[in-house]
Amino acid sequence: MKLINDKVKSMLNGDLYYDFEEQKFYKVINQNIEVVYVPKGVKEIKDGAFFNHQAIREVHIPASVKKIGNNVFTCCTNLEKVIFEGGCESFGENLFKACTSLRTVDFGVSPKNKTVVHLGKNAFSGCNELDTVKLPEGLIEVPDNCFYGCKNLTNVILPNSVLAIGENAFRMCNKIHIKMSKAITPIDVQDNALDCVKAYLYIPQETMQYFSNDYRFNNGKSIALHSVEDFSKEEERIKQEKLANSSTQKTLISYVEKEKGC
Repeated sequence: MKLINDKVKSMLNGDLYYDFEEQKFYKVINQNIEVVYVPKGVKEIKDGAFFNHQAIREVHIPASVKKIGNNVFTCCTNLEKVIFEGGCESFGENLFKACTSLRTVDFGVSPKNKTVVHLGKNAFSGCNELDTVKLPEGLIEVPDNCFYGCKNLTNVILPNSVLAIGENAFRMCNKIHIKMSKAITPIDVQDNALDCVKAYLYIPQETMQYFSNDYRFNNGKSIALHSVEDFSKEEERIKQEKLANSSTQKTLISYVEKEKGC
């Protein structure tokens, strides 16, 4: 495994292209790199910087980065983890689209001074392994197709800065629990945003009445309404369920290996 760390300040052995004067990260050139620490001081990651990189598994992004272009991680099918230190204000379209192995995205510390955060369309579309996401504070809209087709997504936390949910935002999610923003009312949610098998919405007291009185959300079929206070209980239940499943899998693997004489 080859590692690029934050000491890199210019082009390194043909591995990446980074302009120190412009403070821009252009592209990972070496297609065998698995873990990348974007150099501190970089302010912008340009369009397609990691596009279709098939070896990359993990990326760390410093707080100096304020803007991320379009298609930056699109089709990185082995990418599993992306860690932001925080502070990024603009994420382009198709950010993690078709990153079919992505499991963890940490947006880090929220930007200071109540900065408005923009997230482009199709951000997590097709991320089949993603299960939990806490979107960054300052985000004002869950964009169109944000989690389209994220079949294993279970928990999403919307910051109170979110004012709207776009078209197909959670479409084709199987069973999802969403902690809603205080600022969102039914009129702010597109008709097909929650077109999924089952959506559990955890609503703040301030807006519960609006959702309860709207036929799109009180049908008792594909959408269920709960108090926002119940979300932490559900989080803990899901966490314990995953731990139990993981323990069972380890036991089965151990049993199989024992049977094989490993």
